[in-house]
Amino acid sequence: MGKTSRTGRFRARMTSISALALVMVTSGLFSAYASANTYEAMANRDIPVSDVVESVRFTSDDATDDQLVSAYRATYSPGMFGTPEMIKLPEAGKHIRITPATYQGGHWKATKGIAHTFLNAGPRQKVFGSAFIYMRLNTLTTKNLGQVYPGDLVNIVTTQGWQLGYRVTTVGTDVSQLKPFDDASDSAIVVTFIDDKTGAVSCFIAHLSKVGDRT
Repeated sequence: MGKTSRTGRFRARMTSISALALVMVTSGLFSAYASANTYEAMANRDIPVSDVVESVRFTSDDATDDQLVSAYRATYSPGMFGTPEMIKLPEAGKHIRITPATYQGGHWKATKGIAHTFLNAGPRQKVFGSAFIYMRLNTLTTKNLGQVYPGDLVNIVTTQGWQLGYRVTTVGTDVSQLKPFDDASDSAIVVTFIDDKTGAVSCFIAHLSKVGDRT
């Protein structure tokens, strides 16, 4: 009986130690993943184990992509109203934050949950001439946000606090279809969505419809 009892206690102790070790390993892996996500979001670099920052592509036309890269590297005046800082789409319950775009190592970078932008034309009527905005569709920016149709109104809040309304004129499945470098006389936005799972693109161009009050 004594020997059996000691054996049982030994096995129970080993089971407890194994369970504790498993918890520690699992916790360590989770912490490492969380740390990788935090570092990547702060440094805006790709890390294989994280999906916070991803490389994206929004056109299959190399000429259009080259034009976008050139525009990204150029410096355009935003005019008096500032650049896009937040966007509210028809299916969005709230504004989505917009940050400056990043192009590194021949790839456009996109952070989960926010949009990115750069100007691709000089000011028109004192408002930024044209802004290219892109974002990933995922659990934070749901797929429904890409369901935009001609005639829809998209709201932009600028870095100067102005609220601008843009009316959608054209939708497409590749940025090259929208002619993002049009020479319209009014301000425009080209908005592109990239599906996280499939890489499929949906996009639209909208032109300034109204200028609201400052926030």
